[in-house]
Amino acid sequence: MKQLLYYLNNQSMYSKLEKFVRAFAPERYQYAMSFYRPQDQYNALVAYTLLAILCRQPRIELVRGANDKPFFKSNQDMELSITHNSKFVAVAVSDKPIGIDGEPWQTIDASIIKQVYSENEQRELVNFSELDTVFWTAKEAVSKLKNEDFYSIPKTNYYLHHGLLKDQNDKTVNYNVFDLLEGVITVATEDVNICNFERLHNDELIRFINRFHC
Repeated sequence: MKQLLYYLNNQSMYSKLEKFVRAFAPERYQYAMSFYRPQDQYNALVAYTLLAILCRQPRIELVRGANDKPFFKSNQDMELSITHNSKFVAVAVSDKPIGIDGEPWQTIDASIIKQVYSENEQRELVNFSELDTVFWTAKEAVSKLKNEDFYSIPKTNYYLHHGLLKDQNDKTVNYNVFDLLEGVITVATEDVNICNFERLHNDELIRFINRFHC
């Protein structure tokens, strides 16, 4: 079972999410407020709310393990992963290890590509330039899955096979790539099943929060 929710940022829900998270997860609220930029605060509030929706309860406790990898405190059988940027926030939960990353469509700096993309990956970019962002999110996602660095040196060897992202260096990891107008979200997991993928809007967040009189 894999579920992923994403939400496009607009900050119009800031006060309502702030009230909700402060009421049910004061530690997570303090974590969100520790960020200097309002955008980062908002992203943290949204991420918690999306996780609460997936868990179907307003009060969830998160703890951090090695390399600050987040876990559910009271449910060791479920895994989670979070990603956010200036365009959107996404969270995923699974009964198996999972890692996700999302980035707006962008051109990855040539020096970074030369340093961390394999020669085969660089050849792939000649025909499909947008893969630079896809490959980058995949490297970040598998780093979260394995809880180790896959984006500082060329550890992966990505290629497209019938439209699916594959890694010649590790056949055990499966990738789900979701193309959005705003960017791309990549899921890395050892589960062969496709991740359930859904976008939430303000009204869905409001309905969930209102159930708890916030």
